[in-house]
Amino acid sequence: ASPQPPPAPMLPAPTERKPSPAEPALPTREEQFAKLINTNLSISASQPNVAVVIVSSGTGNSGSAVDALRGSLGDANLHLIFNLANVNTLTTAGFFDDMYSGDGQLTSRAAQLSRVDYILLGKVSYSFRRQTSLDPDLLTCDLTVSCRLIDRTGTTVQSGIFTAPGPGFTESKDLEAAVVNVAEQVKEKIFTAIR
Repeated sequence: ASPQPPPAPMLPAPTERKPSPAEPALPTREEQFAKLINTNLSISASQPNVAVVIVSSGTGNSGSAVDALRGSLGDANLHLIFNLANVNTLTTAGFFDDMYSGDGQLTSRAAQLSRVDYILLGKVSYSFRRQTSLDPDLLTCDLTVSCRLIDRTGTTVQSGIFTAPGPGFTESKDLEAAVVNVAEQVKEKIFTAIR
């Protein structure tokens, strides 16, 4: 008979670390997202409710492009809502990019929590260029808006990329002209799907 190996030493059973009652569990990503959504919105009973969430990148004061676009998107047949959530917080936490990239679960959850019918997600970019061949003082703002209109189920209803120039002699006037042109395109191509 061959000798038997000695028995393995008995190790103590691993202990599970349980959080103490004073140590609250960390919120899940979904719980963090839900806390950012405004659940006290003024909702219309007679018109489609569309939450508008727009982020911007561009030269100068990029917030002015978003503000100007919000002011130009008005539509008598839709109830537009601009305070679904704090856009900076949504962006910083990565939620805006997730929603825009097609995370229907997040978008659907936002629509359900806020009781809106649709969410319009938009990205705005712009730049300025001189038109010295025409006039040394002439500037043009090139504005691009890419957007997605998403319903309560998280499904994209309509999407598009819209570009418009805004010629003028000051950056603010050029941006304003470009915004008006793009806003008309968005209303015509995106909002008509739900009017």
